Amino acid sequence: MACPGEDTDCFDLGSIAEVPDLILLTPEQTTFAAGDELLLKLSIPATNTYYGTEKNLYALTGDESAKLVLNFSQPFIDNQLIFIKGSQSDNPNWFDMPYNTLTDMYELEVRVILNRLGDYSFIRLGSVHIQGDEYCNRFRLDTNVNWVTTNGKIEFTVQ
Repeated sequence: MACPGEDTDCFDLGSIAEVPDLILLTPEQTTFAAGDELLLKLSIPATNTYYGTEKNLYALTGDESAKLVLNFSQPFIDNQLIFIKGSQSDNPNWFDMPYNTLTDMYELEVRVILNRLGDYSFIRLGSVHIQGDEYCNRFRLDTNVNWVTTNGKIEFTVQ
């Protein structure tokens, strides 16, 4: 597939990197009371070496807002979300991470007020998508929530 108006091959799905533990979800505990809060936080430097050589993803793509796609939505359903940085996207587990020119970072910070009682159990995987247009300059960063688990799941109870 070529970019519109160009003869170069733009099949750049090879621009995928895996960097563990970039998503923070705190505090890490097994029991919460109704009304307690979690903090979901992620900052991705626009200039990084995640893909081998140093790249400025903002300069390459012009993307004003990266998208975090989590492989779980359980903490965001029937709980209150307060956005400090970023916003909710099309689905409960998708978040827009605006580019901050002062820090040269894509940033997300969300307070999750745990109102829904019961057991929570979910896998801790996610990915960040930064892209110029639908055909070219796409970058995907696979990561996970930095939370110690024995089975790859985050589990806690809200009482």
